Amino acid sequence: NLISYSRFGVGDGILYYYNDFNKLVKIIKNSLEYNFEYDNSGNIREIFNENNSIDYEYDIFNRLKMYKFDNFKVLYNYNESCEIVGRNYFLNNYSNNVTYVEDVDRDIISYDAMELYYYYDKLKRICDININGNLNIKYKYIHNGKRESMLPCFISNNNYEIKYK
Repeated sequence: NLISYSRFGVGDGILYYYNDFNKLVKIIKNSLEYNFEYDNSGNIREIFNENNSIDYEYDIFNRLKMYKFDNFKVLYNYNESCEIVGRNYFLNNYSNNVTYVEDVDRDIISYDAMELYYYYDKLKRICDININGNLNIKYKYIHNGKRESMLPCFISNNNYEIKYK
């Protein structure tokens, strides 16, 4: 095992242990020890010490499929282009789903019952945010590309304009 030692300031140093494939397998700082395990593809599978464990699972394309720490878990969903299109969050008995949809001129992000639509101009700057089809927040830009507006200002029924003052 290769060992590396780093010392920061006046405090104690950190020991790093590596396997024959130059993968980190252990970190020791003061009396705390963290161990690392990998799957057959070289992806990190688990980080653990005597009190805690963080687990990772991957799909056949080596994309992160699941992250778990104690009672908190995240499941990842991908499209055909290997881009993340959704995450499912779980904590004890509570769950929350987040999905992403990219369109030519907008992104749609859904959080369970709430949908956010982000619209962009030709320069890929946010120009409008629509929340559940009810609330619109508009951004305006001046000639040098800086936003002209920032603070939400009420325009009409559930519509706001973001103004920089």
